[in-house]
Amino acid sequence: FFLMIRRPPRSTQGVSSAASDVYKRQGYTRADLMEKATSYFCVYFARGCCAEGAKCRFYHRIPQPEDLVNEENSKDVFGRTRHATFKEDMSGIGTFNKECRTISACDLKVPESTSTPVRDTVKLLYDEFAKWGEIEDINFMPQKAQADIRYVHRFYAEFAKEAMQDQSLGGTDVLTIKWGLEDSDAKVTKQKDKDQEARFLGAVQKKKQNVETLSLIHI
Repeated sequence: FFLMIRRPPRSTQGVSSAASDVYKRQGYTRADLMEKATSYFCVYFARGCCAEGAKCRFYHRIPQPEDLVNEENSKDVFGRTRHATFKEDMSGIGTFNKECRTISACDLKVPESTSTPVRDTVKLLYDEFAKWGEIEDINFMPQKAQADIRYVHRFYAEFAKEAMQDQSLGGTDVLTIKWGLEDSDAKVTKQKDKDQEARFLGAVQKKKQNVETLSLIHI
């Protein structure tokens, strides 16, 4: 049995500050006395609200390169069971059928008090999200107020998703963190959209030709 401080509902909490100093509060717990293969990371510590402290049987630290060798495909970095598919809104734990290295930061606000808002936003994103692990790429889409952050390993992405949920990015805006599409998925989706558009245009053209043929028959 664990006594944990849980987050209030998103609609009543506004900007969360509990997880903002997670990086500074890393420390030893009971998990460090166990074998690495038998312990997971504390999801409540990642959220900044674990009340167990050193008594917690989960790690109170950020995943390190040496932790990556203990990857178990059916579990996430916190020991939660992963699912066969993503949830419709791309929230939740994630799926074991995808790499899950990319997370999307939504509801971003571009700073107006700078001459290089896009570059400054990307730098701010890197500074905040690199705390949780090595970043491979950041794709910022100002028109969508969204950024896709891809890590080198899913452990980093899973930890960052929990740590940055409901956090502020250099202001009062509250971030929504979801799973993002991997590059391969994005390309497949784009190709499917093109194929669907081509089929639609082909159907319209065929219908037009049939109408013209019927018109000629009745002449």
